Amino acid sequence: MIAEIPPEAMQFAACIRTPDGIVIIDTCPSKEVFDEFTASEGFQALMARHGLDTPASLTDHPVVAAFAGGRRVES
Repeated sequence: MIAEIPPEAMQFAACIRTPDGIVIIDTCPSKEVFDEFTASEGFQALMARHGLDTPASLTDHPVVAAFAGGRRVES
């Protein structure tokens, strides 16, 4: 699924498998971008192509700190 999203469109993304499904962590530059992306036909089609139902919930939380490759990533 992640291979279908252009790398330049992602700042940080992670998918975590849970006992009852998955949790996707995806950073967006703003709440508006988050809302637009998750409501888009493209996102819905991507989920359907990979056999994923509409998410049970979508929650927006601000990124406080992030680390990648041992380095702090500033927003």
